[in-house]
Amino acid sequence: MSQDSKLPPDAPASPAPNGHAFAPSSSYGPPESSHELPAHLAPNFPQEHHTKLPDDFPVELHHPDDLAEHTAGYSQDRSYAAPVMFSTGDFGVTTVEGTEYERFLLPDKLVTGEGELALKAKLLATLGWRLASYGAETRLIVQSVKKMAHDLGCHSVDLSITRDGIIVKLRRGYEVAVEFKEIKQFAINMDALARLHHICLYVSEGKLKDPKKIYHAIRAVRPRHYSRNQLIVIEAIAGGCFAYLNGGTLAVCVSAIIGGLFLMYSRFAFIKRGFFESFTFMLSACIGSLIASLVCHYGFQASQNETLIAATCTTLLLVPGFPMLNGFLDIFKGYVPIGLTRLVIAAVLVVSAAVGLLTTSYLTSLLVTYLPKPLWGA
Repeated sequence: MSQDSKLPPDAPASPAPNGHAFAPSSSYGPPESSHELPAHLAPNFPQEHHTKLPDDFPVELHHPDDLAEHTAGYSQDRSYAAPVMFSTGDFGVTTVEGTEYERFLLPDKLVTGEGELALKAKLLATLGWRLASYGAETRLIVQSVKKMAHDLGCHSVDLSITRDGIIVKLRRGYEVAVEFKEIKQFAINMDALARLHHICLYVSEGKLKDPKKIYHAIRAVRPRHYSRNQLIVIEAIAGGCFAYLNGGTLAVCVSAIIGGLFLMYSRFAFIKRGFFESFTFMLSACIGSLIASLVCHYGFQASQNETLIAATCTTLLLVPGFPMLNGFLDIFKGYVPIGLTRLVIAAVLVVSAAVGLLTTSYLTSLLVTYLPKPLWGA
């Protein structure tokens, strides 16, 4: 606060070092008033609160008459000091002392490197990225990231999540740290989600406080997978169980299991070679359901209805149930854009699998027409 703030009301204005004119002090109300200054102008902070600012920051001192309607009736012989107050975008440092109001307009300073604020932004972005990559719904991601930010002492957090990535923006004073993490896919791994949730609980309980240790703990969470051969067998057995639940006989269940083996093997083979996910679904559904239909019709001489059950239950392995559920939950909880994105992706996968199944139906009808008898004769 300049010395001009001590001048009487009729003193002339003196120029500030940066060229702005300092307005003289004036009374907000009658001197004999003993009321307290309003809470929004004088928060409950220590009497002496000084903010050290660089000399090149622009200073603008507003005449106290602008605030007369809000402070009428309050005494001028009381001295108050307000804390530093920030808002989003271009923000200000506001100081209220005595009867004068100062506002400093400060530019944002982007913080990068290994500083504390930049590390916290990187930590939070990594947490949200891992949660999204392992199948968490959007509300859980937002709540977990903001709760950890609060536990780490970051009270100004801006968070944006899209299908392509997550952006975290932290603000402390005029320092700003921004971090972006690309989300390549929304996979499913409940084990990894549980371990990330335990880390969040440890931070909330105070068991983990060092940002570096928290960051390394999050990075150490790696999804544990079954081997490819185990997954092929498990998914094939699931196809047989689907056939049984839909009223299939033993021949239908065995056909579905055989078709499931070919379906999952071809799916992993196409993924390994870098095919698009939708194209992989279409080819895998066609191969698996076609094998199941041929085995059921020509191997077990089943009826047309049983052959259809075997082919359909084999293709059920490709239905993206979890992404569809997350999409509906996101829409119901207010995250409409990303929820619609999840549903559209799931719908594209379902349509791809349906195209493969329709191709199998067409090929099977041709084979039955030209090869009406079993391969070994009847």
